[in-house]
Amino acid sequence: MLGGSTLDVIRTVLDILIVAYIIYKFLDLTKGTRTMQMLVVVLGAAILILLSRQRFLDLPTFRWLVDKSLYAIVLVVVVLYQDDIRRSLVRIKWLDALAKGRGLSPMRSAEEVVKAVRAMSARRVGALIVIERTGNLEPYMTDSGTRLDAGISKELLYALFVPGQDNPLHDGAAILSKDRILSAGCVLPLTSRTDLEPWVGTRHRAAVGLSEQVDAVVVVVSEETGRISVALGGDLHANLSPDELRHLLARELTEAAPSPGLRRWRDRLFRKVG
Repeated sequence: MLGGSTLDVIRTVLDILIVAYIIYKFLDLTKGTRTMQMLVVVLGAAILILLSRQRFLDLPTFRWLVDKSLYAIVLVVVVLYQDDIRRSLVRIKWLDALAKGRGLSPMRSAEEVVKAVRAMSARRVGALIVIERTGNLEPYMTDSGTRLDAGISKELLYALFVPGQDNPLHDGAAILSKDRILSAGCVLPLTSRTDLEPWVGTRHRAAVGLSEQVDAVVVVVSEETGRISVALGGDLHANLSPDELRHLLARELTEAAPSPGLRRWRDRLFRKVG
């Protein structure tokens, strides 16, 4: 049997590894956010709380102030960093697994999207295509855009984004769910991030902005360069080939229907954070 000292060493190493993994995953989830600012605020609050609990300091007024301010501090952190918290929640994969299932069938409609994007990229036709996963996109169709409820095809997607005075829908986003184009010409929220590349334009900022708030796959075609990009969970995957886009859609989309109860729970969680 292992001695007590050996068990203590194993326990200590395991403890350190678990904490290191938790810290790593936290930083990975919050990359591209104001993580360090939020950490400073949280750590500062934790230090104040610990100091107020030390008997040797004997600072009753300070302890009273910290106790009364604790809930206010939590509220301030949530309000100031709501976008960062929401972006981190979108990245959490187990939340996706709880309600995942909405989207395109990778073998059918997704291929039509890839064909349309390939054609638009070759001709430098700008496009913004939102594919629903577990998030609720209804507000973006209610507040803007034109309802279509049409089948997905390469020809229709291409026609929606051809620029011209006779096509008022080309500057907005097309929203897709399952095998239907639900709406076109929709206005999406822009990201407030300042760390994006200089070439990132309004379409890309809208794609990132929506993916920060809702669990969806957003495909972008640049009208200047024909570059294909995908925004997912607040991250922008740029310079994709049509084949890479096809693999990404196959990986991120699934046919299984979600549990309505779990989907409602997840949507309520995002609304509370937002």
